[in-house]
Amino acid sequence: MKNNLKTNLLIVLIYSFIFIEFDMFGLILIPLILFLDLDYKLSKNQKFLLIFGPILMYLKIFISATSENFNNMWLSAAASSFKGGVRFGDLQLILTKLRCNFFGEGSTYVLNYTEFIGSCPFGIGYGPFFSYIKVNANIWNLTLVLSALFFLLFIYSLSLINFDDNNFLLYSVLIISPPVVFLVMRMNLDIFIFASIFVFIHKFGENDFKTLTLLIFLSLAKIYPVFLMFIILILKLLTKRFKFFYWYLISSLLSLSFIFYDGALFTERSVRPSISNMSFGILTYSQNIWVNFFDRYGGFRYVLIIFFILTLIILFISYKISNKKNLIVKLNKEEFLMMSFFLSIFMYANYDYRLTLLIFVITPLMNHGPDSIKKIITVLFLLSPLPLIEVDLIYNLLIFIKVLISYLVAGLLITNIYLYLFKSHVE
Repeated sequence: MKNNLKTNLLIVLIYSFIFIEFDMFGLILIPLILFLDLDYKLSKNQKFLLIFGPILMYLKIFISATSENFNNMWLSAAASSFKGGVRFGDLQLILTKLRCNFFGEGSTYVLNYTEFIGSCPFGIGYGPFFSYIKVNANIWNLTLVLSALFFLLFIYSLSLINFDDNNFLLYSVLIISPPVVFLVMRMNLDIFIFASIFVFIHKFGENDFKTLTLLIFLSLAKIYPVFLMFIILILKLLTKRFKFFYWYLISSLLSLSFIFYDGALFTERSVRPSISNMSFGILTYSQNIWVNFFDRYGGFRYVLIIFFILTLIILFISYKISNKKNLIVKLNKEEFLMMSFFLSIFMYANYDYRLTLLIFVITPLMNHGPDSIKKIITVLFLLSPLPLIEVDLIYNLLIFIKVLISYLVAGLLITNIYLYLFKSHVE
């Protein structure tokens, strides 16, 4: 009876979020999540509500994007740290860049429902792919079409995840958490990258030219998917399975060569650290520590020293976790690849919306891990980004808690990846 009451209370809060301001939603849910007993069955009506709620929320977002008259409804879906009136702004900027490639220097474009004017030449900070593709189309109409397609791909990729009653409720919370909402509202290209990689790895596996072609394309679009190509190379070397090894070796080297040739690592496309409440990457945190706590700008060698120390802390955490047998889960190759890909992004991630990738990574932990780990992962999502709080002590405390949880999750993933490689048979 008590479990049913808690579940119904959580469902009421989820539906309340759909119609009210979002700012404190994550913090309100955290106590209920932490004290929720997950060992019970959901009724059909409860499952329906947990599916219908997120659908209704994202339907509200897409409807409110179509008219400036819906500004209040659009803004109410975003956390305060991510709040902004630009509809699907990241995608509009990408298409503006492609439009500039077509019309050339001197042309301009005004982002829909804003006063922002994109003047050509125009940089977006992504990979070399966008330097060579040209588009002559209605930017706003194309934005709406591509946003719908990207979101449908995201939904399809989520359908490939196996849910059970014990994690169904938590996944419903993750799907409407701040980083996922922001990823959709900005329609950042990551939503396409994360979902398509997950689909291709699970549908075709890494030993398929479709997957290899996708990774080449994505690495030229936003660079970091090339990390996954090198992860696959390392896996094949360690397991002495050289099928497709040389294809990946040649493709990754050629992709990196083209990226260097285009100047991606020496221009505005370089990684930019963000403020600490909007990041979870270890390199970005190192930069924030140097800037915020030591009040210093530049001196990147000191940032690397901090990065090295924080990395050692994570490795120590993973070592301690390895002694906890109930935190070890059996991985298949696809799960190993996605976990490793997440950790490669965790090294530098400069915005919390990249936590969305964790949704595709934590399936074995959600299905087989203890309730405490499931709850901790959910709390990490709900703390990202943090709502703007005027009391500095509380705000800094929440940042500290979020960092600790991030490093705990990283240590957990490293432990399971290590045991997959060296303590169990590779399938």
